Amino acid sequence: MTPASTRRGDREYRYYRCPKPDKDSSTACSGAFLPAKEIEDFVIERLRYSLGDRELISEVAAATRERALGAAEAHVDEKKLLVAKIAEVSSRVSKLAQQIEQPDGGSAHARELLRARVERHGEQIASLQRRLDRIERELRVVDDARIEGTWVERELVRFDDLWRALTSENRARLVRALVEHVVVDPRTGAVKMHVADPEAAAQPAAKETA
Repeated sequence: MTPASTRRGDREYRYYRCPKPDKDSSTACSGAFLPAKEIEDFVIERLRYSLGDRELISEVAAATRERALGAAEAHVDEKKLLVAKIAEVSSRVSKLAQQIEQPDGGSAHARELLRARVERHGEQIASLQRRLDRIERELRVVDDARIEGTWVERELVRFDDLWRALTSENRARLVRALVEHVVVDPRTGAVKMHVADPEAAAQPAAKETA
């Protein structure tokens, strides 16, 4: 389901709907639009119930940090390889540039071949740098996830006070940290929330609450 909204006069009505028509107009969902507030209130109530267990809070926070650590290690290793490769290719470019600038650097044709090699190496460096930039962005995301684990553990012990004080953005952040997914049966209207399983840090699973 995907969130959507509509307006009637001055009032906004939020709901969840099936995204299939956006992707394939020939495929229709059997369920009607579902009111957003009722589903969201259910999710928050189930979170409030689950978070009465302090041990669960600590386990969820630890699992969040562990997943972040595993991802960080892989990214750091790749970053080291990319930095070393960029340095190696840059050294080749520097040596080629010196050859081109030497008075006895050879014929015009030889110099043109050297410039072509410099250009190819430059393209390689640009490609490596783009990959390095992506890795660094992903590492920043991993750092955020590591911080998220600490934040979750600290804040969830006072859920009710916390929820009232949170902005809409931080409420969404909190729910993303704890809820694996929500399942709605469009035929019966039954709603089930699946929270992250702290025992499956390496391969996140789901634990159902009803």
